[in-house]
Amino acid sequence: MSEKIQYKSAIIEQKVPYITEVYCDKCGKLIRQIVHDEFKDIREIKYSKRIEWYEVTTGHHDWGNDSIDSIENLVICTNCIDDIFTEFKERASDNTTEYIDIDHCWNYNHTIKATDGK
Repeated sequence: MSEKIQYKSAIIEQKVPYITEVYCDKCGKLIRQIVHDEFKDIREIKYSKRIEWYEVTTGHHDWGNDSIDSIENLVICTNCIDDIFTEFKERASDNTTEYIDIDHCWNYNHTIKATDGK
């Protein structure tokens, strides 16, 4: 006589905090960290210093699909913005359809401090 074995399983969803990091596309410097955490009862989210960066879009309006392929969206730190603009001016000196859009952004960097002593 054979025995029937029954297996029971349960799926448990565990929400784990994760970090989004944003780096400069020119020098690779860490610009900001955003902690996504739903465990606010065991962790305290602190706001640290104000951080600044630039969101830069470049491209050109030449004929055809080449203009779509030319679009670049970059995140640039405050130390590299002058270099990016200088490179753009040199590149655009021969082509009048080149464009650049620079948005100055700022926020407060989010860091986590564990409240349980860890």
